Amino acid sequence: MPTIRDRNGRHTAIVRIKSGGVIVHQETETFDSHKQAYLWGCAVEEQFKNGTHPGAPSKMTVADVVKAHRKALEDAGKDTRGMSNSMKHLIDSRLGMMPIVRVESGDVVTWGKDFGETRAPGTVLHAMMTLRTCYQTARAELNLKVDVAVVADAVTQLMKLGIAGKSTERDRRVSDAEIDRICTHHESLAGTTIPLRIALNLAVALPRRSGELFSKMRWEHYDGETIKLFGTKDPKKVRNEVVPVPPAAKAIISLLPKAKEGFICPWDRKSISSAVFRACQMLGIDDLHLHDLRHEGVSRLFEAGLDIPRVAMISGHQSWATLRRYTHLKPADVIERLTAQSPTPTTSSR
Repeated sequence: MPTIRDRNGRHTAIVRIKSGGVIVHQETETFDSHKQAYLWGCAVEEQFKNGTHPGAPSKMTVADVVKAHRKALEDAGKDTRGMSNSMKHLIDSRLGMMPIVRVESGDVVTWGKDFGETRAPGTVLHAMMTLRTCYQTARAELNLKVDVAVVADAVTQLMKLGIAGKSTERDRRVSDAEIDRICTHHESLAGTTIPLRIALNLAVALPRRSGELFSKMRWEHYDGETIKLFGTKDPKKVRNEVVPVPPAAKAIISLLPKAKEGFICPWDRKSISSAVFRACQMLGIDDLHLHDLRHEGVSRLFEAGLDIPRVAMISGHQSWATLRRYTHLKPADVIERLTAQSPTPTTSSR
């Protein structure tokens, strides 16, 4: 309740806000009537209570700020798919429920440890970088008094613990025998509806992201030689591509019926990924994931003699430096190629 002091026919309202027994904010205003002073003081206290007063700590949660950051990116026409998973995990977490102005580095570290129990260090670091950009939005656009160092200190600690870190380059090759074992196991199960053998072989023959292959490609965008893909992933913008379809992929697509929905592969990629994971567990196939099939397909394109620009046109990779790690070139391969391309020297007798 505000304190009202009457002096010389004027009425001064005094509002003092305490936290932990300490006055954290004090404000006064003078009015002509006692009632006006009282109502003003009560209104200020109510504003502090619900967090709408300019001097009050914001009650916006971490989840609120993440959503605001996502909306800011979408309004600016930026692609948010690359960080959508990190954003979802932050929004749904216990950390997401906390008022962002009250979050300390220890809170972020605790969340990072929980998050990292079932995830790779690279995934954890990606989520932390997403949180950091959300903090920057909170300061720049929402005028919240937050310290980005809260996240930076947490990242430093999580990296020391090995929970967060840079992604390691995977070089897992997938053999046809492994694909056959996975598919044979899947086909032996009752109630399976996804033609996994077709899906996995197509993932190798046309090594695009699984989200583009499944429930994305449409028959009306396929002319037998190329496929048009819309809204494909790009670091800076959403782009559309015309993708050359390799002969092996065309042969597989020719076997598929035209579904009513218009999709060439009308199957849920998460279901396909889960089927691969379960089969690998049952068969004892170590460290194989659906995304490794794209890696395998890209590697086979290089082995077929395609150069980086042509492989990139098929795979959709924007960074040629990223593609370089798929080549798996050995000195013997280079010597063999050079030898095959070099003319045979001739000798003449004089």
